[in-house]
Amino acid sequence: HFFKSGIVDWAFAERPEPVIYCVLGNGQLVSVTYDREQRVVGFGRHQIAGGHVESVAVVPSAEPGFDDVYLVVRREINGQTKRYIEVLERPFDGDTDDVEDGFFVDCGLSYDGSPISIVTGLDHLEGEEVAVLADGGVVDGLTVSSGSITLPYAASKIHVGLRYKSRGVTLPMAGPQQDGTLFGRRRTVQSVFADVLYSGSLMVGSAGGDGVEPRLYEQIFKPQSLLFGNKVSLVSGDVHCKIEGSWVRGDGKIVFETDKPLPLLVRALTFQLEGEP
Repeated sequence: HFFKSGIVDWAFAERPEPVIYCVLGNGQLVSVTYDREQRVVGFGRHQIAGGHVESVAVVPSAEPGFDDVYLVVRREINGQTKRYIEVLERPFDGDTDDVEDGFFVDCGLSYDGSPISIVTGLDHLEGEEVAVLADGGVVDGLTVSSGSITLPYAASKIHVGLRYKSRGVTLPMAGPQQDGTLFGRRRTVQSVFADVLYSGSLMVGSAGGDGVEPRLYEQIFKPQSLLFGNKVSLVSGDVHCKIEGSWVRGDGKIVFETDKPLPLLVRALTFQLEGEP
């Protein structure tokens, strides 16, 4: 159903991975990752925070090995219709990037210089509540007023923009049991191990099979009171995730997401699963 509204614009980015970006008539942006050599075809939906995408274009980046994806995005800002030209940030690389380099906001700007606590030049987000990463620390609850925000501490590398949510839901679990398969049986996930790479936040929970939003638990990010003015420590490896399983809800599916301005890369999910006899 991705394409029910029809494609109004599209562009192909070859580097670092071959991806086709499609703009739909309803303002959504979807992508198709296509790697014929690796036999990879995958669809993705890109939720642009508060925005209606109108067009897309791809040009070679000044950084070797990358193509830049440009979007025209329509938004309602401070009661007025605005159109912005925005570019997708390149993927975070924990081997070369530090946490304070991570740019995980929409319609955002960055500052890099002498430590400051008052960030100006944010007129394009007037009246909007913004997400902030300041020297690798997460700052919540700030709203742009008169084109500026005031941080609770001075920082030298700052990213400010609209918060967005990255969300994934696994398919229903299937596999063998001693007396058959899991197909057609109720099942519950008792625990989950998430293999992550250079990640700062991860929410995990059972998927709601009855239309009720599941309760998600933060698995990596520490409370803000412990992080005030300190950068987040990124985690790599297996994370034992606390979840609430249920025979009634979930069908063995797991939700994993983050809305923090921090990197998250899930390499694998390992389930401890129980199915009914």
